[in-house]
Amino acid sequence: MGEETKRRPGVDEQRRIIEEAAVRLFVEQGSSAAGVSSICAAAGVSRPTFYRCFDDKDALIARIYDSAVNDHVQVNLAAVLKEGLSPADMRIELDVMVDRILERPAMATFLFVESSDQRSPAHRIVLGAFDDAARRIEAWYHDRGLAPPMRTTLKATMVACQWIVHDATQDELTPKRRAETRSAMWDLVRRVFRVGA
Repeated sequence: MGEETKRRPGVDEQRRIIEEAAVRLFVEQGSSAAGVSSICAAAGVSRPTFYRCFDDKDALIARIYDSAVNDHVQVNLAAVLKEGLSPADMRIELDVMVDRILERPAMATFLFVESSDQRSPAHRIVLGAFDDAARRIEAWYHDRGLAPPMRTTLKATMVACQWIVHDATQDELTPKRRAETRSAMWDLVRRVFRVGA
C-alpha cells in the first residue's frame, strides 16, 4: 500500500490561515512593511496558494478590514440601537459586542495600531466605519426627535472604545480583565449618551 496523500485544506480554510498569520505579522511589522513572501512564510503556505486565495496583498488587507471593521461594526451597532432597548438590555448587547471583539485580541491590537498610521489602509477604513456609525447614531436620535451628540463626540467615543479594547489586549485576558473591560465600555457609553444605569 502506498503512502496516504496529505489533503490540502480548502480555499476558505487557507484564507483563514493566511489572514491569521497576516494579522500577527502586521501587528509586529505593520501592513506596509510585510510583503507577500513574509506573509506566506508566516502562514506556512506557498505563493501560488496565496494567489489562489487573494488577488494581491491589498485584497487580503481589504478582506481583513471588511470582516473586522465594517461587518462587525454594522452588526453590533444594529444590536445596540434596537428599538425599545432598555438600558439593561443595551448593556447586555454592549457586553456581547466586547466579548466578540476580545475573542480575537490580535485583530483588536492590529486595528488599533494600524488605524493610527495614516499610510495604512486601516486608517481610511476605520475612519470610514466611524463616520458611517456616527451617521447611523445621528439618524437614531433624529428618528426620535432628539438632538444627537456632535459628530466629533460620537467619533471620539468610538476611538475611546477602541482604546479600551486595545488596553485589555495588552494584559492576559482573564475573566476579571474581561469584566473590567465590559464595565469600562459601559461606563463610557452610558456617560456620553446619558443612558440609565
